[in-house]
Amino acid sequence: MDISDYKAGGYKQGYEYKYFMPSKINHVWIFSDLQVQGLLSEADRALGQLDAFSEILPDVDYFISMHISKEATQSSRIEGTRTNIEEVFTDRLDIEPEKRDDWEEVQNYVEAINTAINDLDRLPFSNRLLKDTHKTLMQGVRGKNKSPGEFRTSQNWIGVSLKNAIFVPPHQDYLIDLMSDMEQFVNEDNNVPHLIKIAIAHYQFETIHPFLDGNGRLGRLMIALYLASFNQLHKPALYLSDYFERNKVEYVDRLMAVRLSSDMKAWLVFFLHGVLETSNNSIQVFKDVIALKSKLESEILPHFGSRRLEGAQVLIRHLYQSPVVTIKEVAELLNIQRNTASALIKDFEKYGVLVKLAAKKRSQLFGFREYMAIFDRQTEVNQYEAKASTPEDTSEDTPEDTPEDTPEDTQEDSVKLSQKSIQAMDWKIKELVSGFKGVLSRAEVQTLLELKDAEHVRRQYILPALEMGVIEMTLPDKPSSKLQKYRLTKEGSYLRNQLTEINND
Repeated sequence: MDISDYKAGGYKQGYEYKYFMPSKINHVWIFSDLQVQGLLSEADRALGQLDAFSEILPDVDYFISMHISKEATQSSRIEGTRTNIEEVFTDRLDIEPEKRDDWEEVQNYVEAINTAINDLDRLPFSNRLLKDTHKTLMQGVRGKNKSPGEFRTSQNWIGVSLKNAIFVPPHQDYLIDLMSDMEQFVNEDNNVPHLIKIAIAHYQFETIHPFLDGNGRLGRLMIALYLASFNQLHKPALYLSDYFERNKVEYVDRLMAVRLSSDMKAWLVFFLHGVLETSNNSIQVFKDVIALKSKLESEILPHFGSRRLEGAQVLIRHLYQSPVVTIKEVAELLNIQRNTASALIKDFEKYGVLVKLAAKKRSQLFGFREYMAIFDRQTEVNQYEAKASTPEDTSEDTPEDTPEDTPEDTQEDSVKLSQKSIQAMDWKIKELVSGFKGVLSRAEVQTLLELKDAEHVRRQYILPALEMGVIEMTLPDKPSSKLQKYRLTKEGSYLRNQLTEINND
């Protein structure tokens, strides 16, 4: 079956409600779409580069633990928790009481990933593995009374109530059959590329919603488990939760679009872009870690005499794995007196390796903040953000007359983008520019992209495109006017033409 012919399923009548019954996925899939094929090639190449990088990096397991901690915080954040990386490495008693439930969920996620990766030595990627992982994920936290480790035997839903739900998954009577179909699809040699396979499996899992709680976290975690199980990554260094969290509205919209209109292609494009972006980001993280490691070895460690050098080296290696410490922990790690540990920490503070964190109830915490920052970068607010957040202009100015598209006969004035720079460009920019015609309002841009959330369109598409200079405002001096519209610049028109040529090749 070609993805263009895919039918996602349909709604069936339950008792006073309708539920969605997905089509089975264990069959032959054909991917003739050139955009999907091109993205798959790019994503596969980036994933291979990440795998190679992780294999040659010394002490890589130290740094993998930080990847896992970042994944745990981001995946849980999608569900509403607000634990940061520093808190992941903080003792429970030093966490504010009102945040302990969130902290425990993140700790469970870390344990679930580590346990499941180890379980792959004895178990294939299977429903049993998912159940065992779910049990670890839900132990002792919210949802602990909702049958951890067992498929649900009652109806669940997404929304305020069953009758008014945003989405109602299939009835529990169909779960075993649907999950068995998904398990067979994942494990059979059906010539479906691995990244396509896990993308479809993730959609199907989230649609089936086989557990009473924790489906979102487990569904995201299973992506990493699949890649490890089928040797796509020798080290678990790729996690998509950060990408999904930053694009949360679109993530949900793309999944719903499959269910409502069988648009599997748009979901695959979104997923593959996530793999490509996240792989490249993870490679950069490794490069930044190597640079930091080199700086510490060449600039910091030489300050320590031969008697103290070994202890300093051991502490730095420990910080790569657990970047928040106390004096007591350092004393126990190095088997030294507390006052000696305190002196070593003060030296690390003096040389900028450690900084004091907010004092906790039981002890002072010290953090390897420069290292944590590598894993916890936040998307920068671009220059248009402040303008767009000002009170809306309600004046009745009429936009200047503008042509349907920016003239393209002044080629010498346009920016001649190379194929390499276009390839590296954010896919959201390319998606916006590819379909842009004439002069469009924000609402018309939203319709063009087939997205529901106007604020998401503004932040993730319009603002970055303005910053890159591929679109411009028709009322640049009134950025928040209700009459504001957007058009392609010369650079944008040139980019659109290049994208059209690439897609036609």
